[in-house]
Formats: sequence, C-alpha cells, structure tokens
Amino acid sequence: MTPLLAKVLAVQKQGDHYRVAVRISLATYDGAFNTLAFGENKPASGSCDHGRLDLVYQRDPGLKAGQPFPLWTLP
Repeated sequence: MTPLLAKVLAVQKQGDHYRVAVRISLATYDGAFNTLAFGENKPASGSCDHGRLDLVYQRDPGLKAGQPFPLWTLP
C-alpha cells in the first residue's frame, strides 16, 4: 500500500449519518474509489472525483476539519 497525503475539509451531521469531505494532496491521483484503503474508521460509502473524497459514515467518525486523514492506495 502507498500512503496518500489527505486532509479533512469538512464534517457535517446529516440526519442519522455524517458526511465528510477530504482533499487528497496528490493532484495526480485519478484512481477509483475502490482502490483506496482506509484506516480503522472505514466509511459506509463514498466517492472520489478530482482529488476530493465525499464519504458517508453511519457513526461519528471523530474527525475535524483541518486534520490529516489516514488514507492509502492499493497496488
């Protein structure tokens, strides 16, 4: 696995789930969402488009805007 530099942009509670926006610092990353590996806190669903991740969590992920986001790409 290759680590990717990523940062949390925003966390919003929406009803019974949380939406998290993440910016991947590696501008050349254009892989698919299913090629990403997350730390222990895996999202229920998400998408990746032009270096931005939009993630959905069923429980509070404990993330705050501005903090690093643990993320890797699979070989």
